[in-house]
Amino acid sequence: QGAFVPGVRQARFAKRLGFSTQQIATGAYCCDLQLFNGYYQRNSENKQQHFPKRFLFAGRYAEEKGIQLLWQTFIKLQATIGNDWELWCIGKGDIAPIHHPAIKHLGFVQPQDLGEVIQETGVFVLPSLFEPWGVVVQEYAAAGFPIITTNAVGAADAFVVNGENGYVIEPANGMALEQAMRQMMQADQN
Repeated sequence: QGAFVPGVRQARFAKRLGFSTQQIATGAYCCDLQLFNGYYQRNSENKQQHFPKRFLFAGRYAEEKGIQLLWQTFIKLQATIGNDWELWCIGKGDIAPIHHPAIKHLGFVQPQDLGEVIQETGVFVLPSLFEPWGVVVQEYAAAGFPIITTNAVGAADAFVVNGENGYVIEPANGMALEQAMRQMMQADQN
């Protein structure tokens, strides 16, 4: 008898349910590491020379994913600093896509069909309000993306080191999201 859980947070919960440390195994959810690391291998040299000025979101168009805050924050940044960055969004859902000249909606894309999107984008953003795990964080970390996400995303514990390969912010915090996105934009200029 044991518990097979995604990560540290879920292991703590399993311990509260009465499982011993020896009965708990992590890694229940994982990405196709070979596929996503292959994207990194194919694109890393080109991205170092010509970093794509495009944020990428991948997830359902749902309130808990924080997509509306992402759109609002991106549009505000575009209006205040007037740059050539874009926001590409993969997914569909209950929330209708917003129309803005620098926001591109790609719909649903299968993982094996992401090659061109990954090649053309630079920073992954998942501003979820609630996300027990979030395998997309592992996928884009494996693909070599800097990541902006929230501490509501369980996978952030394992795959994002705040200030090193991305930023982990509070959920529903537009100012923190704006600051993290601005820092990514400015990092490109250095």
